Order: sequence, then C-alpha cells, then structure tokens
Amino acid sequence: MEPYITFFINALIVGAGWYVVHWFSVRRELAKEKRSVADDVICKLEALEKKAKEYHMAEGRSIIAEREIKSNMRTVVRLLNRLEMSKTNEQRKRIARMRQSITSKNFESETFISCKENNEQIRDISIAISRLIMELENLLKYK
Repeated sequence: MEPYITFFINALIVGAGWYVVHWFSVRRELAKEKRSVADDVICKLEALEKKAKEYHMAEGRSIIAEREIKSNMRTVVRLLNRLEMSKTNEQRKRIARMRQSITSKNFESETFISCKENNEQIRDISIAISRLIMELENLLKYK
C-alpha cells in the first residue's frame, strides 16, 4: 500500500505545481497583452493630440480632419474602456476633458478661428492628453 500512497502524493504535488506555474504564465501573458494595448493607446493619443493641434492651428476649417479626429477619439475611448480606464468617476472625467478640449471650441464651427501655438485651447489639448497618458501609465504600473 505504501507505494500507491507515495505515487498519489507525488502526482498531487506535480499537478498542483503545474497549476500554479500555468496560472502565473497566464497572468504574465495577460499583462503583456494589456501593456501592448496600452502602448498602442498611447501612440494613438499622441497622434490624436498632433492631429487636433494641426486642425485648430490650420488656416481654415477641414471637415475631413473633423471626421478623422472624431473617429480617432472613438477608437481611443473604446481602447481605454477595454483597458478598464473608465471604471472610476475621475477616469471618466479625464476622458471627457480630453474630448471637450478637442471639440468644445472651434470644432465643427462655421466661424472657424485659427489658433496660435500658445493658445489656451492648444494647451488644454496637451494637458488633457498628457493626464490621460499618465493615468494609463499609473494604472498599468500597479497591476
């Protein structure tokens, strides 16, 4: 009877060890996937910031640029939601501020007024997107 008990205990230890190693591997892979999506979101946020600044500093209104910016914002927000960046009220406010900084003034307006580099709206766009990026980095740092 003793050899069967020893075999059973060894099999139980091996099975438990495999499960623990597998669990850690899955967590590591999920963290890598999340990091990859976050890097993509950061690139998209930086591109959105550049496009929004170019739009507001242009000589005239561009309906094509407006559509592209709105589409890019939807994509970024969808990806942020996928990363669970809209769980808290503060996170939702940061996303709303980003949208408002880009679209609240001068956007889709018949009375388009070109902005300068040091304009308040241009600064608001940079600040809102920078805060979102920092929030995203902090969220991933502690997971």
